[in-house]
Amino acid sequence: MCLRSTRLATTTYNFSASEWNMEDGYPCSHRGPRQYLVEPNVTWKKLWERYARQAEAAYRRSIGYCRFTQYVHFYFPGIRLSRSQTDVCDACVRIDTTLLRRDLTDVERSELLAEKAVHVEAPINQRRAMTQFVKEYAATHAPQQQRPEEVIAEHVEVPLMQRITDQRKDLTLQIQIDDFGGSLPLPVYGHKQPSADYYNSNLMLHNFVVADITTGRNAVYIYDERAQGKGADALCSLRMLHHLRVRERYGQNGAGDPENTITLLQVLDNCVGQNKSRSVFMFYAMLSLVFYKKVVLLFLLPGHSHNTADRVVAWCKRKLKGENLYVPEQVVKKMNETNSVEAEFLDHRKSGHPFYCGWDVLLARYFKRMPDGYTGNYFFEIDRGVVSIRHLVTTDDQEVKTHSLIGNGDPLSIKKAFLSDLAGEERLTGCVTMPDLRLQRQPPLTLTMKKRKSLAL
Repeated sequence: MCLRSTRLATTTYNFSASEWNMEDGYPCSHRGPRQYLVEPNVTWKKLWERYARQAEAAYRRSIGYCRFTQYVHFYFPGIRLSRSQTDVCDACVRIDTTLLRRDLTDVERSELLAEKAVHVEAPINQRRAMTQFVKEYAATHAPQQQRPEEVIAEHVEVPLMQRITDQRKDLTLQIQIDDFGGSLPLPVYGHKQPSADYYNSNLMLHNFVVADITTGRNAVYIYDERAQGKGADALCSLRMLHHLRVRERYGQNGAGDPENTITLLQVLDNCVGQNKSRSVFMFYAMLSLVFYKKVVLLFLLPGHSHNTADRVVAWCKRKLKGENLYVPEQVVKKMNETNSVEAEFLDHRKSGHPFYCGWDVLLARYFKRMPDGYTGNYFFEIDRGVVSIRHLVTTDDQEVKTHSLIGNGDPLSIKKAFLSDLAGEERLTGCVTMPDLRLQRQPPLTLTMKKRKSLAL
């Protein structure tokens, strides 16, 4: 009888909780999914009182306040009464620290508060606007193609069934998001860390994530810090590797030549040193000539701009919890247990590794550099080497600035010359592979003396 009463009380509780008005939190790589109650000034006490009244009206037994809160946190671990201030970054900390000063004038204090409000809210609104814009862009430029259900999700939980598709023949818009994730120490101590290794300077594993929104594939390229850093050469090498593989899948599925039919739409973090460097923009100009018909770049506003690549990293790190892993192959194996994730370790010790240097020198022979002041903009369209610059996706056409990134010659001749210089002889794009590249391979990077001594222990 007691068990039956408890079940009736739990049923009434679940019915009460189903009526709560909530909204999803925003993607974040360092915490679980959150949902927030929309109602202002609501408390757990008020929610319990409503539940008790509903139970009494239904002539059912109700549970006490303490048990009620336990049930809430058990069945809905992500629910919070209101948005917290835990998702902070360097800019937020700087502003909060400055606000503690007593010598601030009222004008300075109001300016700082306004700056923080814009800094936190603008990226959130930008993510929502970005998702809507990508869907509208796909509907306009690829009406026959199925539009993605989500571009930048507002929660980070792992989907139970992530649908993965291949590049189809009717595909005309390739949507992807790529970014570096947080580096992992090796060994990975997710279970217990030996006390002798507590102060060690461990070898770091870098990971580069490419979230393919069009097909649902999430590629994770892992390499250790001796292979290459995270600069322009690493970005160009890893992106070249990925786009060559994507093109190979296009060919296998009879999708035709991407450079004649497909537009690449890419969402990126606003990291000026990586994603907005002049070398990287010359690389995208090359993609618009050699690999794709057009390249569209959307940059998220700086700050709390967690994107889908961060979401993939969070999924992978969850698989590493509670595990002690000692070699990269073990890390990759655990990551591949995540649905839709295709992780791979790129070993720089092998002769055919994909790490090259000298990209800037090669690209500068055929493409021009971006003009000064371009980093303050967030929307770029590169069509056959000619870039159209908008401040935001909502910028009027009258304010668009254009700049040619093509060197001397027409696009077709530049494409042929570049492929000949890149691969050693004149050939079609589909015949180029990573081992064919004539660039100098990146020599192994030297570890610091402190790290070498630490690894030798």
